[in-house]
Amino acid sequence: MSLKRTLQNERGILTLDFVFASMLVFGFSAILFSFAMTFSIVEVVQYISFASARNYSLAHLNSDKQKERAQQKFDELSTNPVLTPMITNGWFSLLPVQISDFNDEYSPSTDSDIFVGVRIPFSAPILYKRIPLIGTTGNSPDGFQANINSFLAREPTFIECRDFIEQRAAQLNSLGYDFDPSSVRIMMDNGC
Repeated sequence: MSLKRTLQNERGILTLDFVFASMLVFGFSAILFSFAMTFSIVEVVQYISFASARNYSLAHLNSDKQKERAQQKFDELSTNPVLTPMITNGWFSLLPVQISDFNDEYSPSTDSDIFVGVRIPFSAPILYKRIPLIGTTGNSPDGFQANINSFLAREPTFIECRDFIEQRAAQLNSLGYDFDPSSVRIMMDNGC
């Protein structure tokens, strides 16, 4: 008789429902917080990528100088005291920036230089969660990785531009017109 009364007793069932609902609310809140933080940091890293690519795209003396300027901008922005605590606390990580021509990787069949710029490998271990009653959000903390890219057309360097103009002047001189080659003047401006 006492077993039957125990099974019919419904006291405490609300407590069990409250604990279960609290776990679900806590779990989904943690996931939403992780998404919000990740999206915010991705926007900041996208800006770092764009600013670095913009420095890479500008005409300098040579291509090494262009890469050096892009690396300087990346270092300046990624070591900003506001951003550094977010990247160094284990929630997010930035792998070394890649500044290069990615045309062979993205479009090997074309001759256009549209994939020139900056790639920042980005990792978000904050997205990996093991939440009771819900489960895990992934297989491992290393599974949440992406490349954040900014591709801008690279301006020709001063040396490339000078070589192009000298080659064009030589072609003009080789046409056989009757004029004094010393009258051809090479004038450099802001473009090639």
